[in-house]
Amino acid sequence: MIYRKLKFKLKSKFALIFISLLLISFLIIFLSFKDELFYNGTQYMGNYFDYYVKNYLNGNYNNLYLYGFPKIYVEGNIKYVFSSIFIYGTTFMSSIYPYILIISLIFIFHKITRIYYDDIYNNASISKIGRIGIKRYIQNNLLSDSIFFGLLMVIPKLIYLIILAIFLPNGLSLTHMITNMSIFNEMETLNIFNNNIFFLIGIDLLISFIFGMFIYYLSLLIVLIVKNKTLSYFTFIGAIIVLVECFTLLKITPIIWYGSIFLCFKYTINNFNIFMFPLIIGCISLVMYFICNVLYKNSVRNNI
Repeated sequence: MIYRKLKFKLKSKFALIFISLLLISFLIIFLSFKDELFYNGTQYMGNYFDYYVKNYLNGNYNNLYLYGFPKIYVEGNIKYVFSSIFIYGTTFMSSIYPYILIISLIFIFHKITRIYYDDIYNNASISKIGRIGIKRYIQNNLLSDSIFFGLLMVIPKLIYLIILAIFLPNGLSLTHMITNMSIFNEMETLNIFNNNIFFLIGIDLLISFIFGMFIYYLSLLIVLIVKNKTLSYFTFIGAIIVLVECFTLLKITPIIWYGSIFLCFKYTINNFNIFMFPLIIGCISLVMYFICNVLYKNSVRNNI
């Protein structure tokens, strides 16, 4: 039943629009730094060729060719100056992405309020509860919807990564890399990309998935506590602000930036630890699941 419900939701109009808008926003971010990236990349390659000719070909560019064919032996990984993986990470370190992330959270909260206010307070769930019982009904909703909103945060990233991988080289080289752009500085770049990059992307997708689940549980918790739909929007924004302030006081990266491991790194307060962020948000989400489970049962029972 959970699988069928999840499949139906992923084919819904809301899911398709949400995924499409996030994907378009990622492409817009890429376009915003594309010119700087390719300018710096071509400059880097030009400097590399100059160095090669000066040190290995006696400064004579004519020696690059033999019988009309190039004979330069360039390190193969210089192509990773334009790495799809590097561009993927750079996208989520952009100053534009946090605004997109905040807007997407409001979209998610709006969708949850539309579903659950009718479900809880207008008795829209009575027929379903009559068929399968309160306990199973609530567990199905909590699991299927949390997975659904987690996937909504992951699927656009996967599609974006696939698009980059089709048109750009796949791999990464710390020897040949643009280490300083307006988006980040050299130290940030070397620190984060010094990790196993495929593992890093896996962690990024994982933390995005857990972040989507966290926002679902937070939104549902507010719906369960605040019965006024209009007031719930202000409560949601207030809750985000309070969480940000609490995390800042504890000298932990504010949870609002947990939409991407690259964004976490950019705004990290303490030393960067790749395992810290999914662990923190995973534990918080698990606690919120149990709280929502109890409150959801009580709210449904009280309103039947």
